[in-house]
Order: sequence, then C-alpha cells, then structure tokens
Amino acid sequence: MFDRRDSFIAFYDGLRYNNPNNEREKDGIPMDFRQLEAFIATVDHQSFSAAAEALYLSQPTISSYIHSLERELNTQLIRRTTKKFEVTTNGLQLYEYAVALLRLQQK
Repeated sequence: MFDRRDSFIAFYDGLRYNNPNNEREKDGIPMDFRQLEAFIATVDHQSFSAAAEALYLSQPTISSYIHSLERELNTQLIRRTTKKFEVTTNGLQLYEYAVALLRLQQK
C-alpha cells in the first residue's frame, strides 16, 4: 500500500515541479479531493457536462477543477475538442492514483 502512495507522491512531485522555468505554482488552490472527484467523474463519463450532472455541480465548476489540476501538475490531463474527448497518458496515471486515494479516504 505504501508503494502506491510513494508512487503517487513521486508522480505528483515530478509533474508539479517539472516546468521550464522551474517555478512552483504560486497561486491557485492546492489539489483536494473535490478536484479529484471531479476529474474521476469526468473521465468516467467522458464528458464535463455529464460529470457535472452526476456530482450536482455546474459544468464551469468541473472545468475549473480540471484546469486547476492541470495548472498545479503542469500537464494536460484531458485533450478536449468539440468532437473528441481523450485522456492523456498523465491523465490516465492520475486517474489510477485518484481512484485509489478516494477509496482510502472513504474507508
């Protein structure tokens, strides 16, 4: 169990602090469970609006949560166009960790 936690921490640190200017995110809200829940729901439903409906939130709130995660981790998690929804490699990795973290949090 700790190996998975350590893997998440390494993943998080690697993404968060791996930017061209080597600057840490100075503003914005640090990652929290609401953002992770929104991200999981968005991936599960393959839709921002369906995730919003499932979580009883507005679509702009879901978009804001995803955008905050992407800024904090300094990576694109979801590629979105008007016709296509695609989770990136980093997004899939975060999804696995987020699901595990939320399961632990619910215990």
